[in-house]
Amino acid sequence: MGDSFAKKYGDAMVSGIYAGGMDEISVACSPPFSRMKAMEQEHGSLAKAGFKMMIETLKSRFSSLRNSRASPEVSRNNGPPKYAYTFRKGMQTLPNAILSYLQCASPPVEFKMETKVDGIRLNDDAMVEVHHSSQPDVYDAVISAIPGQVLGGVLHPDGLCDPKTVVDLLSSMHSQGCVIVSVGFQSTDASETLPGGFGHLIPGKEGEIALGIIWHSSVFPTYGGANTEQHRFNVMMGGPRLSEALSLSDEKLEDLAREAIYKQLNVLPPVDCEVNISRTIDSIPHYQVGHADVIKGIRDALPANLQLAGASFDGVSVHDCVSSGRKAAEAIAKHLVAKGEE
Repeated sequence: MGDSFAKKYGDAMVSGIYAGGMDEISVACSPPFSRMKAMEQEHGSLAKAGFKMMIETLKSRFSSLRNSRASPEVSRNNGPPKYAYTFRKGMQTLPNAILSYLQCASPPVEFKMETKVDGIRLNDDAMVEVHHSSQPDVYDAVISAIPGQVLGGVLHPDGLCDPKTVVDLLSSMHSQGCVIVSVGFQSTDASETLPGGFGHLIPGKEGEIALGIIWHSSVFPTYGGANTEQHRFNVMMGGPRLSEALSLSDEKLEDLAREAIYKQLNVLPPVDCEVNISRTIDSIPHYQVGHADVIKGIRDALPANLQLAGASFDGVSVHDCVSSGRKAAEAIAKHLVAKGEE
């Protein structure tokens, strides 16, 4: 892709997804950009790929229109989904659902909550020991879903075929912090009508502090109840553009968010607007150039009964994390079956 496209669109996407810089991200391990690279290689340029996609879209719409005349039912089921979804109580809804399911499992599943892991090591019997404040627990197999750099600090070199490489590679991984300032207020001005859409991302070359703004009331119009006259925005800040974001006061973050909304959307939130601030430390894994080789090197050096899963390794989206967990579980199951057959 050209330099202009990369600085304008690529940088905005990297900032919005990873809160990082365009020059540091691994294209091969970042789905939006790996797809762009594949399109560019297949069609010669992104412009040609986009033109072909436009032609295919027009053909699909024409076909849908023709089919709808023959069967109205077809037209209702054709085409891509037109909705975005979220959880009213946040992403914690997913692990809470897993917890509820496993609490009713048979045989029962034991949970150790709020337990800090001080160390993970392989003992002489090739079992995995998990050390914490009390007696260490010993397991046939373990799936680690903690961030890579955190695992690097607790993984003991005993039993690893190349301990220094594994620990060094894990410790080299890092994440970005982010602040989300949610602003909500009643619309009193008829001119404050926003276009429909998910939101917008801001390229670094614009010199803005905010990474982007999600138009929450447009994406989820019923989230705030029956009143559709409420404006709600999520302003994202952090990463290299505002590295001190996590340490700023609530008052300063609110001022920056209100300023960003006004400057970007020409909508001025009132002084008494509702504000909720969420600070997430090291919450977004930053896949540096060569990430795929780093992960392969780590996994090649780990034993089969210690598997990795989660956003640090295989993708930051929800479905990436689900897929990563499933693959880790399948690898553990395969190992245990093979061990039982010995």
